[in-house]
Amino acid sequence: MTANIAFSLAAAVVSLAIVVLAGLKGDWAVAAVYAALVLGFLARASFGRGARAESSSGDPPQTEEPRQVGPEHEPERRLKSARFRRR
Repeated sequence: MTANIAFSLAAAVVSLAIVVLAGLKGDWAVAAVYAALVLGFLARASFGRGARAESSSGDPPQTEEPRQVGPEHEPERRLKSARFRRR
């Protein structure tokens, strides 16, 4: 389980506890906001699980082609390091 999924699930549990407590207290606006947060965190966790399952589905990983380095210049054409003189 990745850290993003674990964080999302933990935040969903804490938000659910706040929803229950706010509902018991009778503060429905707070309960509604935190219920939306619970749904958002659960959606984020399920998206992370889907992306993780997709990446480990057995397909070989896509590798990038190595960058091509430009031609080497002759040593006399290379730039020397900059030197700053005090005036």
